[in-house]
Amino acid sequence: MGTDIYLLILTASISLIYRPVYNSFMLFSTVKFDYKLIRRKKQKHLRIRISREGEVIVSSPEFISEREIQTLLKSRENWICRHLEKFAEEKSALNPLEKILLHGEKLEVEWKHSNKRKRSRVSFIPETGTCLIEGPDPEEEHLLPALKKSLKNLASEELLRRTEHISRKIGIPFTKLFLRDQKTRWGSSSGKGNISLNWRVIMLDTEIQDYLIIHELCHQQNFNHSSAFWNSVARHCPDYKTLDRQLKDQTGVMSLFR
Repeated sequence: MGTDIYLLILTASISLIYRPVYNSFMLFSTVKFDYKLIRRKKQKHLRIRISREGEVIVSSPEFISEREIQTLLKSRENWICRHLEKFAEEKSALNPLEKILLHGEKLEVEWKHSNKRKRSRVSFIPETGTCLIEGPDPEEEHLLPALKKSLKNLASEELLRRTEHISRKIGIPFTKLFLRDQKTRWGSSSGKGNISLNWRVIMLDTEIQDYLIIHELCHQQNFNHSSAFWNSVARHCPDYKTLDRQLKDQTGVMSLFR
């Protein structure tokens, strides 16, 4: 599962030759940013989207000129700036060197010097609302990898346990659970019975975690998003629409530890 912010701009009907992705740059009167331009052979619409990493991506039919694209981007400057600012605010509010999310709860990050340790040790203490890092070096280049490794280790234990529990509860088996480091997806399901979850799921609220797991387990019975699939999800997670909307607001979490 993955959701980006899309804006439909223009309708066209010409399909020409595919051109590879390349980077372009533009300067507006009030804002400066890079954007990625993708031209596709069969594309009929010119679209702008803001990825989960805060990147502006323009996908276009072949015949649209660079000048036309920049003119249209200029006309949507306010929309682009608004979403880029929102992305920056979300990312700033989730600075992992200050606060870390665990099961939807914010833990204050504290560092304690320790000469006894050659590497940083991370302890999550939900009872006191803290994440304690003990080690010899407070530099960001050492702390961030330590935080990421500890969160991934915790995710490998807790998400497997949670998936096994929900699988038994709703009666949909799976073969293996894999933790991934996807840039845009929260989860996926394969025909071999395997479930994949983004390890960052451990940072989300437990109800959203359960919805994601139920979503992917239900794909073991329906490998599409048909009405039968959503009826199955609704049967096991009646509040799935609300939780899905909440999940789409977690772009800041998806961008962490990149």
